[in-house]
Amino acid sequence: MNKSKCLYCNEEKSHSEYSLEHIFPDALGGSLFSKEFKTRNVCRRCNSISGLFIDGAFIKNFFSQNDRSQAFLSYANLEKPAPMPLSYFGELNNFVGKDDEICEVWFGPYGGIVYHVRKKADSRYDTMIGGNPIDNKKSNGWIGIFPQNSDLYWNTVLLLSCKNHFSKARKLSCIIKINPQSEHDAYFEKSTKEEAYLLKFFSSMSGKEHPSRITVQIGFEQRFLSKLALGLGYNLFGDKFLESEHSRNLRNAMWEKDLEKRSEHIIFSNYFQNTINKFNEAFKWLQWKGIHTLVLLPIDNILYLVFCCFGYKLMTIPLCDEKDIWSSSISPDGVVYIAAPQLGIFTGQLRLIEVISHKTGDRKIEILEEIDNRKIDIFKLPKITD
Repeated sequence: MNKSKCLYCNEEKSHSEYSLEHIFPDALGGSLFSKEFKTRNVCRRCNSISGLFIDGAFIKNFFSQNDRSQAFLSYANLEKPAPMPLSYFGELNNFVGKDDEICEVWFGPYGGIVYHVRKKADSRYDTMIGGNPIDNKKSNGWIGIFPQNSDLYWNTVLLLSCKNHFSKARKLSCIIKINPQSEHDAYFEKSTKEEAYLLKFFSSMSGKEHPSRITVQIGFEQRFLSKLALGLGYNLFGDKFLESEHSRNLRNAMWEKDLEKRSEHIIFSNYFQNTINKFNEAFKWLQWKGIHTLVLLPIDNILYLVFCCFGYKLMTIPLCDEKDIWSSSISPDGVVYIAAPQLGIFTGQLRLIEVISHKTGDRKIEILEEIDNRKIDIFKLPKITD
């Protein structure tokens, strides 16, 4: 037969309707991950919807965006300027633009304020920073860039980061010192009369508080965790896992929009509580600031997926509650995957005891040493402002 069931919607479809799905999102470094985190058993429709409203809700929110920005800064190459994620400050309250426009405020990797003026998006995207990513591919408004120092390295990083993040937006700016300075005029566009007025307004806010608001979807991590557990469980354990009641619960939780109904299917840890009782002791070994750590951790008869996102937030979800499905292929002391997207590094499967030995210094692992050695102390960087 030339048909099979989609992993996410469980509907039978022709193989021509399927596409490559990054179970762990590409935007968070998923392209580096091993084959366990990728699948061609997802139809294009589910791939698109889950990418927009499930992965997107997790990636494009205030907390994970700023964790990502901090993580990349901690591994900056101070010899070679490169784009890094920006930090998000929210939607400006006292914006004086048109009624159908909003202004979002961003902070550069290490200095510089960026004002992003764009059209208001559909209300479905109120909790998604940047608005509708589909519309943004066509037109993404314009940005005004205001440096806070004259450091050539950090100003270049700021420009590269804006170019990378706002690839479809027009770029406007005051004078920024870069090397060579001739690139300044080639990079920026001439402002209209209305844009010049707004740039003057933004300039007048220098050194002042920026009143802003941030809208967050409660439980934004839950559907993402359900999708991650469902895809990873299938890749590791195959049809036996897919036929289990737990996999059906994961699928239902993945698509359930109602927060209370979602918890009827799966028990989640909270994004804002760093740990839960079962993982108190293990957390210090799982936390690796700036780095993704994913652990498959057996406790009694349940195999848990523990995800420490960029080393700042610890989230857990039961991946499989039938021991006979997972016990023959998962080490009793746990399996670990480690990823440093900012360094292009991924490794796994490591045993949890090996990672703990590395962290305690008893037995070093070469690739993890490379991560350790490339981390910088951001508190020793020079002041942001001149």
